[in-house]
Amino acid sequence: MARKKKSTGKRSKTKVHKKVKKGIDMEQGSKIVIKDVKLYDVLDLWRRKPKGLFFADTDAIVVTLSSGVKEIFFTCLKGDGTFSIKTPNRTSQVHRQRLADFIKHYFNVKNPEEYDVKEGIKSWKGKSVNIGKGGFIIL
Repeated sequence: MARKKKSTGKRSKTKVHKKVKKGIDMEQGSKIVIKDVKLYDVLDLWRRKPKGLFFADTDAIVVTLSSGVKEIFFTCLKGDGTFSIKTPNRTSQVHRQRLADFIKHYFNVKNPEEYDVKEGIKSWKGKSVNIGKGGFIIL
């Protein structure tokens, strides 16, 4: 009988993030401009929610950088465009905390829970962000 391999506890990278285009060499801390930002319902992007998303993760903010990399922030927006970081599910809370850290760092907002994301994403286009190894946004 074959034995199952033990889990190392590390997750493989999700398929959500696109890799950097070939030929573009990203260095730690280089700056890239946000090319496009769109707000989607999660079910508009996928037929079924990907693993790791729960009932509270209903909205996806897709940030496209000028290098071709796409970063996705998952959250659940309220009717007025704000979001709450606190949620019963720990994984959903981590997703929302990433968005809150992004807003705090790049848009100088003291309380990201009061930030109107629906209206605010219009001003994100053209903003420069720091990129780490692998081409992902540094928070």
